[in-house]
Amino acid sequence: MEKAGGILVIIGAGGAFGMVINALKLQDHLASIQGVKALGIFFPFLVALILKTAQGSSTVAVLTAASIVLPFLPGLGLDTENGRVLAVLAMGAGSMAVSHVNDAYFWVITNFSGQELKQVLKVYSMATIWMALTGMLAVYILSLIML
Repeated sequence: MEKAGGILVIIGAGGAFGMVINALKLQDHLASIQGVKALGIFFPFLVALILKTAQGSSTVAVLTAASIVLPFLPGLGLDTENGRVLAVLAMGAGSMAVSHVNDAYFWVITNFSGQELKQVLKVYSMATIWMALTGMLAVYILSLIML
């Protein structure tokens, strides 16, 4: 129960941060910066990737990223039905990346595989990076078709 409470606090903080970004109209400033629109579909991916790497939970990463990214969608050229779908897919890809010691599932893999920590870090962590990059490549190709 204690772990669930911590996750809810993180999700709530992410939502509050998203509201602060919205209230400050940072999306308007973002839209005015030269080259930001070029980030497009990669911005949601990077936000989720950073959050996943920092705190370990894919669920918390994608939910927090969604609240942070939402106000930026118009400035990124993703404020359409297809753009929002692609942003969610990009966040999903980013939330798969960099599984390491702060991720509970990393320890499931480590314990059930019988491998040493160093080996799991090399193999599984690298595999999650490749999964995220492959997923993002698929989302990018879809964005070329759908946007």
